[in-house]
Amino acid sequence: MDLINTIAEEMRTVTLPPQVIDDYKVKLSGEFYRLSELLNIILTRKPVLWLTKRNDFTSDTQCERWWQATQDGIDEMLLRSRMKSVEKLLSALSSRLRLLEQEARNQI
Repeated sequence: MDLINTIAEEMRTVTLPPQVIDDYKVKLSGEFYRLSELLNIILTRKPVLWLTKRNDFTSDTQCERWWQATQDGIDEMLLRSRMKSVEKLLSALSSRLRLLEQEARNQI
């Protein structure tokens, strides 16, 4: 099981202490960076390939559909989806951490 799925599953089943939440936020930030670097590699190839194929199609939409069917296009969509998942997990962890901080302040 990968990092994102592991964290998501643990968030669903266990109440996490603040230290673990903070650790997960750091790990997910690193994962987001890694995914964005992979996406950047693909996006640097896209304009060259897209422009060379554009004349083979009657519209930009058709050319974009061709791109989406290539392995790079599929990888681009998957990376964007994974990055969105990481963003949502980071947001949920941040919200949970804020709530725990507020609870801790009220208990002192």
